[in-house]
Amino acid sequence: MLYALALLLAFLGQILDVGYLFHFIFFAVAALPFLGLAVSLPAMLGCRAELGGSAARIQRGENASWFLRLTNRFRLPVARVSCRLRLTNRLTGQVHRVKTVIRGAAPEEECRWKLETDHCGILDFQTERLWAWDCLGLFALPVGRSAPASLTIAPLPEHPGAVELPEDAGAPVPRPGGKAVFGETYELRPYREAAKAERKLEQANVNVLYQKHIRQNPQLASNPVSRWQQKRAIRKQYAAAKRAGQSAGSTVKTAENVAKAAKKAAEETRKTAGFLWRHKKGFLIVIGLFLVVCIFLNGMSSCSMLAEGVLSVMGGSTHPSSDEAMLGAEAAYAGMENELQSYLDSYESTHDYDEYSYDLDEIGHDPYVLMALLNAYHWGGWTLEQVQGTLEMLFERQYTLTETVTVETRYDEDDEPYEYSICTVTLDNFDLSHLPIYLLDEEGMNIYAVYIATLGNRPDLFPASEYPNVSQRQDYLDYDVPPEALEDEVFAAMLAEAEKYLGYPYVWGGSSPSTSFDCSGFVSWVINHSGWNYGRLGAQGLCNICTPVSPANARPGDLVFFKYTYNAPNPDGVTHCGIYVGKVIPPIPDRARSR
Repeated sequence: MLYALALLLAFLGQILDVGYLFHFIFFAVAALPFLGLAVSLPAMLGCRAELGGSAARIQRGENASWFLRLTNRFRLPVARVSCRLRLTNRLTGQVHRVKTVIRGAAPEEECRWKLETDHCGILDFQTERLWAWDCLGLFALPVGRSAPASLTIAPLPEHPGAVELPEDAGAPVPRPGGKAVFGETYELRPYREAAKAERKLEQANVNVLYQKHIRQNPQLASNPVSRWQQKRAIRKQYAAAKRAGQSAGSTVKTAENVAKAAKKAAEETRKTAGFLWRHKKGFLIVIGLFLVVCIFLNGMSSCSMLAEGVLSVMGGSTHPSSDEAMLGAEAAYAGMENELQSYLDSYESTHDYDEYSYDLDEIGHDPYVLMALLNAYHWGGWTLEQVQGTLEMLFERQYTLTETVTVETRYDEDDEPYEYSICTVTLDNFDLSHLPIYLLDEEGMNIYAVYIATLGNRPDLFPASEYPNVSQRQDYLDYDVPPEALEDEVFAAMLAEAEKYLGYPYVWGGSSPSTSFDCSGFVSWVINHSGWNYGRLGAQGLCNICTPVSPANARPGDLVFFKYTYNAPNPDGVTHCGIYVGKVIPPIPDRARSR
């Protein structure tokens, strides 16, 4: 209650915008429950309960008790431990429940209750509910329940030692499952019948007293709540009189006491109702404030869950390595590329051949691709020393330098033969973004795709002014769909499926949402989830299953194919594909559609 009041005051200060101090107080008060839970959580989880009796077996009439012992492995604060215990007599079936609260649970606390041992039996002790509360009393966790315990109350022998039976004593009464003893019978059925009859008598007496009281005070039977309170008061008074040892002859006095108690309860009810009616506006305001606080606390809980989800997503999509390590890795990789470029630039000055022929791909890489690949390949954070070998491996797989020397025999003006050497230098750049599919498993591809999509939440790490090959986030909503095209159910289904994955990063070889997509993987996914089933096909495979049409006859939902977008093994093969959504496009050869 105090915390709700403090939160309400802080919230009012936040609304009224009293100052920055109230902003700080509001967020501090809002975070207080989680701080209290964090402080008390080890102690709440470390609570253990032990339930048992003072002895496993006693004799009838001896002093005995049962206990609940709580131990805590931690010395951190716990507000209280609430428990509900059950005591059952296995022979008679009687059940007795005890509710208790242990406040400020120390490393070891114990509560004891005295047992009545006037009758023999087997008593079972069991915990029904056991909760440990945090230091603020706002959150509760169940405590590990103790194993049930039992206590046996054995009969007290009347004739210890060896005795001779009197002639009229009869045979000894056998103990169930044991040997014969003297002094007490184990036939409990008469006792059970007597206890049942006694309970019926108590109920009948309470009903008689209640009806008599109503006849004497008819104005008190005005509403069900009042009648319930009066009957409850009569029952409590009757039970108190019975515990005090009153006999049946004192029933009149008991009835008088009951009548007084019932009148007092009815009077208190009328006073309470009158007070609420006189102050109904204030009462309604209190209820309204209580509902506002409940709604606000519920909203805070939802916000905390949302914040936790956002922080989890942010943490999962942020590069785990330090800026120093990532900038160092990028510099090391760029240094190897500069050495390769310098080697090629000075190739003719460092070699002695008659003729040189070059077929060189451009040297360069995207720093964010390199960082995403390193962070997905090396789980968790890493240092420059730890990834030095990985950088060399990636460089060797991205760049393939081939030097081929051909020696020809030629003839000079005097028709004298001589050797003429021709060096052919070829550099293939496989593109760093094509390597993840060969180096990572599906989970690694998923992590790589997240880093590529978010740039590791560090879009400022590699500015375009210093890194010309760095990737930039692009507007992927720059397309128009004619409204009449959506009347085609097939195209509408394709568009709905395709738009689910807009903004996913381009991942070479990717073919599912978990790994993200490349062009053919994206198109294959869309058509396979829009009524067809062709499996995972490459750009050329998709083209092979389509029927070519002219650009003028293209319709929304057709597939569009391109050539020569990169150096493919088959120079005349299809290298790129997409889905036509209806925007006017210039004539480009080699388009096809699939309906």
